[in-house]
Amino acid sequence: MGRIKGINGFIDDIDPVIPCDSITEITDDTIKINIQKDKLRHKLEEGTIPENAFTYSNLKRVKIFDSNDNKFGKIVNMVFLPSGEPVFVLGGIWLEEFAEKIKFKEDIDLLLPLNEISSIKDQMIKLRIPIDELELSMNNVPMDEETQRIYLSSLKAKGQVEMRLLERRKAEEFRDFARFH
Repeated sequence: MGRIKGINGFIDDIDPVIPCDSITEITDDTIKINIQKDKLRHKLEEGTIPENAFTYSNLKRVKIFDSNDNKFGKIVNMVFLPSGEPVFVLGGIWLEEFAEKIKFKEDIDLLLPLNEISSIKDQMIKLRIPIDELELSMNNVPMDEETQRIYLSSLKAKGQVEMRLLERRKAEEFRDFARFH
């Protein structure tokens, strides 16, 4: 109801913007940040969201290419790790074709740390390496649900996450994907 009132101008529509680098910890029911609540800027304040910034709603429509401009996939989800670090989950037809080439029979997705991205522009995200040089999994086995939960829960410091193949979750499981307990 508050959102409808805000859209119609009856109340101010103030949505705070939390920079990812201000997240210090994520627990079962809390996101801890290093900015005081009264210091958070709202999305409508000029300069809060830079013109060259990307939002998840825009990025999920963007195609992923490797460093040789081969189509590779698309963003199907974004996860915040316990460290507060965001990572993308890639999927799509091109990733499925890639999986067939490397003899995976399971439906897979790919956990993509942001440090594996060389650029984001013109409706495309470019990886820093070619597809054939990707180191995707431990022992070439996609992580099952329990292994994913354990691995993601263990990432308490920024920079620890690695690119990994994930067994694809059923649609109803995606809503719980970011819960690491």
